[in-house]
Amino acid sequence: MSMSGWRINEALTLVIWCIATYGYDKVQKFPVLVIFGQKNTGKTTALKMIIEMANPPKKGTHSLNSMRIKGGQSVAVNRDKLAEGGTHVVEEADGFEESFVNDVFDKFDNETVIKQERTTGKGWEDITLVLNTALALHRRRLFKDEATASRAIQLRTVSVDLGAEGKQRPDMRLITEHLELIEEIAEFLSDTWEEIPEDDINRTAEKWNPLRHVAEKLGHTDFVRYVDAEKKRELQQYSSTVSDETDVAVFRTIMRLAFQLNRDGTMQERAPTQSVKQALKNDDDIELTSQNINSMAVTLGFEQKNKGGHSWIYLDSDPDHRKAQLKEIADNIGWSDEALNN
Repeated sequence: MSMSGWRINEALTLVIWCIATYGYDKVQKFPVLVIFGQKNTGKTTALKMIIEMANPPKKGTHSLNSMRIKGGQSVAVNRDKLAEGGTHVVEEADGFEESFVNDVFDKFDNETVIKQERTTGKGWEDITLVLNTALALHRRRLFKDEATASRAIQLRTVSVDLGAEGKQRPDMRLITEHLELIEEIAEFLSDTWEEIPEDDINRTAEKWNPLRHVAEKLGHTDFVRYVDAEKKRELQQYSSTVSDETDVAVFRTIMRLAFQLNRDGTMQERAPTQSVKQALKNDDDIELTSQNINSMAVTLGFEQKNKGGHSWIYLDSDPDHRKAQLKEIADNIGWSDEALNN
């Protein structure tokens, strides 16, 4: 906490995640721990703490050599590490392939194929990568894909004045002294890991289940409440984000189709629901039913009609009012487009 600027429950998240790694082999879904932060905010120190506390590989020790992955996932020694179980850390992981996080999270689908240049230097070959390790990453950039973020527990470090009153420089020896206690706790929990369900009501619950399980077994009710509050906050944030993004994507697609001008220079009066559906899938990787699209279109302020055996989304019947209609809807959903301002 001293070097990271974390509150107590954020610091406990790191410690309890490390304890949970001792049950990694018996848990189907296990969250990737991601430490975000800029230079000199304690990210590397946090990874060193993980190395001291987390379950090491079966043939390894609590050391950088055993537990650090450095130099890219395609390097042979790193491929071996990613497959050997235990816990590994990746420094400066902004270049770490995001899709691998999804594979690490769920053992049901923990194999992936990567391209590697042949040793002859001529062409590429497919390499099967087995991802079988509890994983901690240290990044500066956020994940691009919300699906990846939803499989990770994320902690953010901030710059702290270690010379200020009540602060002290990190001392790994103090952490090492508690390793025996952590191993005793892991032994106490060894027969309980299989109580964690393989599937739960949503990914957020699945992500937090290993840590919540540890806290429950240790009687740490404050941390259990913290986890439940985090799950609720993440679900609300995710629901809002997905809803907003989907509404905007549906609107943008309808607008784009409407701007395929008629010969007289007027905007299209209607857009086929099927065309909207296909464009959403191809351009935004969003899959919605025609019923979903029609419902969103009506909520946004368009009109939906079936005509000639096809479903259509209609703009204003007056060609002179269509751009104003689109501008009003755009303003309502917080979307800005220069084409609507001219």
